[in-house]
Amino acid sequence: MCDGAQMLGADMPGGYAEYCRVPATNAIVLGDVNLVEAALLEPCAVSLYGVLGIQPVLGDTVAILGCGTIGQLALRWFRLAGVRRIIAVDISPVKLSEARALGADECVNGMKENTVEAILELTHGKGVDIAMETAGSKITQEQCLLVAKKRGKVGFLGIARSDILLKEKSFESIFRHELTLRGFWNSYAAPFPGPAWMKSIEAFQDGTIDFKPFISHKFSLCDVATVFDMIRDRKEEYNKILFVME
Repeated sequence: MCDGAQMLGADMPGGYAEYCRVPATNAIVLGDVNLVEAALLEPCAVSLYGVLGIQPVLGDTVAILGCGTIGQLALRWFRLAGVRRIIAVDISPVKLSEARALGADECVNGMKENTVEAILELTHGKGVDIAMETAGSKITQEQCLLVAKKRGKVGFLGIARSDILLKEKSFESIFRHELTLRGFWNSYAAPFPGPAWMKSIEAFQDGTIDFKPFISHKFSLCDVATVFDMIRDRKEEYNKILFVME
């Protein structure tokens, strides 16, 4: 929440480079670990920051709308937190298959069925205790308001890519159902770097979370243009893409 916060690779140079100079206060010693897999610590901490913030309770039913890397990692953290049931939502059969392998109890394909109706049917009309939006889609960002139960919680992890105009029913759900809405930005908390980072590091070091399944592609830096063409043109399904320095 610092007004002057800056990020390497975003607010200042530091991304897509063989070497990067960082302040010593930003460096954390990981020990003898696989550095390629350790690159997944950042998205892991982002997802855990949201899970810690939404405060799941033992036995909760959770819907995760969006099963990219952040959604999949949130799924793993929710399972570790002791939730009873996880409903995964996406429009990609591949992502839903990956979510199922990671522990999702039910999967809903938003391209083939009405997401809201499907979740309400799975919960006997009550809705879920927690609806977590991780896709950054204005469609799922609105659907979260309709699938959370009365006095349920809605967490927003996905970045808004366009203006969102809520339908009357969706907006009324906020106050008629007395929903709690929480937004989660990045992954840091005071004292730096905060529990999301430290718990992610511990889970990586002791093998609680295996990062290998989340890495779909590896490329060298000279392939940057090719990779972005692939992403832009949606030539392949992908999860996390890494640029690896040999």
